[in-house]
Amino acid sequence: MTMRRAALQPVIIGAIASALVITIFYFFLTEDINKEIVSVEKNKGNLAGSMARQAGQHVQTAIAALEVAADMPQMQSTEYSDLISEENKGVPVNVDMEKRNVQKAVLLAVPSLESIGFLMPNGDVYSVEPSILQQNLPVVNFAYRDYYIEVINRQNTYVSAAFQSTATYNYTTVIAVPVFKDGSLAGLLVGALNLGVINEQLRMLDLDENEVAVIVDGDWNEIASSDRPVGDTTPRRSFSYLQDIMGDTAMSARIDASGKDTYITRAPVDLGSNRWSVLLIQPYSDAFSDVYLHQSEALSIIAITVGIMSVSGYILFRSMLGNVRLTDKLEDVNEELKSLNQNLKGDKARLESLSSELKSKNEHLEYLAKELDLKATQLKEMDAAKEEFAAMITHELKTPLVPIVGYTELLVDGTLGELTPVQKEKIQLMHDSAVSLSGLISDLLDIRKLEMGKMKFDVLETPVKDIVGQAVGSFLPLAKSKQIALTYTVAPDGGGSDLMLSCDPKRIQQVLNNLISNSLKFVSEKTGVVQVTARRNSNSVEFAVKDNGIGIPEEKQAKLFSKFYQVDTSLRREVGGSGLGLAISKGIVEAHGGKIWFESTPRVGSTFYFSIPMVNNAVGGAEA
Repeated sequence: MTMRRAALQPVIIGAIASALVITIFYFFLTEDINKEIVSVEKNKGNLAGSMARQAGQHVQTAIAALEVAADMPQMQSTEYSDLISEENKGVPVNVDMEKRNVQKAVLLAVPSLESIGFLMPNGDVYSVEPSILQQNLPVVNFAYRDYYIEVINRQNTYVSAAFQSTATYNYTTVIAVPVFKDGSLAGLLVGALNLGVINEQLRMLDLDENEVAVIVDGDWNEIASSDRPVGDTTPRRSFSYLQDIMGDTAMSARIDASGKDTYITRAPVDLGSNRWSVLLIQPYSDAFSDVYLHQSEALSIIAITVGIMSVSGYILFRSMLGNVRLTDKLEDVNEELKSLNQNLKGDKARLESLSSELKSKNEHLEYLAKELDLKATQLKEMDAAKEEFAAMITHELKTPLVPIVGYTELLVDGTLGELTPVQKEKIQLMHDSAVSLSGLISDLLDIRKLEMGKMKFDVLETPVKDIVGQAVGSFLPLAKSKQIALTYTVAPDGGGSDLMLSCDPKRIQQVLNNLISNSLKFVSEKTGVVQVTARRNSNSVEFAVKDNGIGIPEEKQAKLFSKFYQVDTSLRREVGGSGLGLAISKGIVEAHGGKIWFESTPRVGSTFYFSIPMVNNAVGGAEA
């Protein structure tokens, strides 16, 4: 019995060691999972914060434009106030054109402003642009409005609560700015800001599965949402139930929403007089799906390890027990069997050595598996960070260009004062450079989306003649100024009906714009000819852009659709370009399941073709 007890000790020790290893492994697994949860929460907080900054910047841009206008002498003058009447809903629309021109200029500089009105200190309407809105006003005095009362009391800029405009039916907020002259209140400059732009920005976000981004006002009523289609006028949702749970300080919460376990991330949008919030709403299981997957995989490894150790322990126990029984019998036999017993002990030692080596290799494999999981998680986080950085830096680069383009246009057309010819030329150069930079940023963002497979497509059944006509129409003024013949032809479908195409019309027009723009750059003025055609070819629509330009050298043709590639000729250097247009066009065409190619003869001309399937399944239906 003593030998039996001694034989069982390694089994007991092995079981205790296995339990200890599993316990330690589970401890580190729990720590790793907690870190992943913290990482997910941090990423969502960063995304919500970025969205909050974008929304705030959108409103602040409009505030800045209105405050600049409020400081202009044209806006401080009310010399025609005696002409205010109920019939005109203010002064006549052809009176005080200097003030109205400033209002129009601000509308041009900030496209999301739907209207700008000027109110007298008593609340009477002085002027509204566009003037058609002034003629349709229900009343001539707005002293009862909350924004009028707040500005009168505060003597400072005020942003109203969001509401649905009765004039345009868009979801809107009002920005009211006091206008002072010689230290006294001369009136109020009031702008109606369309929040549809913010809604569209939310719809363009690359959100996780079943995740919804919502912006709410101070009363927790919906302002914009990533799941609300453009032009949707259905009643806005209320998220006031979240206020009772999260209060004014909580930035995240796990709640039961209509019986569903839901994770909420919040970031404030501070607008001074009003406080909005950005909400990221997602089922908890989707928000932390990677964490659950990692946990499931790790538990599976533990279960397999426990199974292997249990089987190994059982086999070892049976082996030990057999050896003990054999030893009991061998004690009763002769010396010859003792020699055989020694050989068996040697075999046992070798088996134990092999078992130990196998266990060591198994532990090393488990370590390598954990390292691979960690590296995979880090790579996913790096990809997510790069996408967020690309979206953020593109927005941050384009946002300052909006006022630059707007104000340079105001300077060139004389709205902000007359310029000398030299000054006007330099300001025009600034304007053209800003527009060019904005286009380059858009091209870089498009090529990045195509490479990542993230470009969105809104597929519609569209007449081909509309796509081609709009593309050609946008270049007719340029062609006319250079005396270049620019024409187009769209062959009708069978039976004389309009040729229809299932595609994203804006993206297909973008491809045509790139090809027409290139042709106009490389044909001679006065003698240049550019022809755009579209026809049905079996089950697809074939587009062609033909010119009589300089053509493309054969040695340059192979790389023509590569990113940043430019044909190195003196004419190309004169016209410039990013080298991304053809690469983007190729990506858009192939995303529609089509193909693009060209034919070119040096000093004769080039023809670029691309075909799109008429029934398009490649881009995944309405949106991809």
